[in-house]
Amino acid sequence: MKLLIFSTFLLVASNVVAGSNSTILDFGYELLQQRYSQFSNKMTQCDDLARSTALAEDTVQQLKTLPSEAALVLAAVSHKSLQRCALYEYSEVLRTLVSIESHSELGTNSRLRDEIDRIRPLLVADMNLFIEKEVSELPEEYLSQLQSIDELKSPFNLLDAVDRTWGL
Repeated sequence: MKLLIFSTFLLVASNVVAGSNSTILDFGYELLQQRYSQFSNKMTQCDDLARSTALAEDTVQQLKTLPSEAALVLAAVSHKSLQRCALYEYSEVLRTLVSIESHSELGTNSRLRDEIDRIRPLLVADMNLFIEKEVSELPEEYLSQLQSIDELKSPFNLLDAVDRTWGL
């Protein structure tokens, strides 16, 4: 009996969904905007936290054991800490975007397609690839040493850290 009720529910639900794809895409549009706004707000909070967080003096002393070329790796580590800070919101907006794109009806919804085209480049910035390439060309021990410092896993003021460490 329970199987029959569940099967009937699935059949009714699939008919409702099939008959209302535009409603689903409208919902997707609103959800994408909402989740992108949440992500954007969280990144602003993470940026504010980073600007207001100076590294402890003992961390700066650890950094001073590295050559100034490690500043680029420190920038990459800082970037990763900002990504971690807003990881949940990022994954939600990205999951929503990919889910919407899986609908074949998307091609006929220019408003939603335009919104996706606007948001995607903001979520996946080209600068990430540039930073990763530059870091990959530096000695691995720089990254290993920086990743071993727990304080660098949370957002911190990168410019202050570089200035206090290497005076750059």
